[in-house]
Amino acid sequence: MTNIVVGGTSPYTYLWSPTTGLSNSTTLNPTITTSQSTTYSVTVTDSHGNTASGNVNVVVSIPEIHAGNDTIICNNQTLTLHATPTGYNSYFWSNGDNTQNVTVNASHTYSGLMNYTVYVIDSVQCSNIDTVTVNFLPAPNVHFGHDTILCNVNTMLLDAGAADHYLWSNGATSQTILIDGTVLPLGWYNYSVHAWNDNGCESYDTIHVQVDACNIINDVAASGIKIYPNPSDGTFYIETTYPCEINVLNELGKIVLTKQISANDNKIALKNAAQGIYMIEIKTKKNTYKSKLIIE
Repeated sequence: MTNIVVGGTSPYTYLWSPTTGLSNSTTLNPTITTSQSTTYSVTVTDSHGNTASGNVNVVVSIPEIHAGNDTIICNNQTLTLHATPTGYNSYFWSNGDNTQNVTVNASHTYSGLMNYTVYVIDSVQCSNIDTVTVNFLPAPNVHFGHDTILCNVNTMLLDAGAADHYLWSNGATSQTILIDGTVLPLGWYNYSVHAWNDNGCESYDTIHVQVDACNIINDVAASGIKIYPNPSDGTFYIETTYPCEINVLNELGKIVLTKQISANDNKIALKNAAQGIYMIEIKTKKNTYKSKLIIE
């Protein structure tokens, strides 16, 4: 604080009360460090023993801020954090957001304990912070991908991924089920699964599978179609003299790439493809040809 003395005869002596929070109780302008509003009194004595007194009111303003209660959610969920009360010009969160409400775990990638701190400054430049802790519990991640076609000479394995419990639409309770196109009548079939963990977190997904008579001819070489190089690093070419539709299927029977090719556009590139055996379906106007492709 800054004070001045008028009148009397210097030198002066000073005595402040209370002394709590003062850097020096016998100086004119002590530094005050306090977390509470306090009234300080000072008595000034001049060189003739004359005295005078005065008071200084120090008001401490601590902005009220609450980040919310600690909470637990599954890591396949998003959460909106609400800072209260309203009225501050800016809310600065530890994740970089500067709005009153923030959404966390939008990517569904968090796990374990995460702390989120909000910082506010009021109109007189006083500040305060609060922190909320969120516990992200591991949840199943069921994802079958796009609906697909299963030729009636093939089978397909559906995998629900890691979980503690499973319940499929066909009554199965295992992690995987096998769809057998050789025994199912032609048509559309829906397969759903509910997967959940003992912690209560759960996940759902559904895939629509069409069992079709694909008129598959396995002898690609006899058709005049060439696939090279095979094995491949994920980039390969299909040499043909007529336009075709290409489907590339992984080991689970899921279509991972579909493309129309011609004699002038016959390059296929599977980006970030895992090593393994893939099936290539080459559909012409009259037939569907099938060949294996090895990616290594």
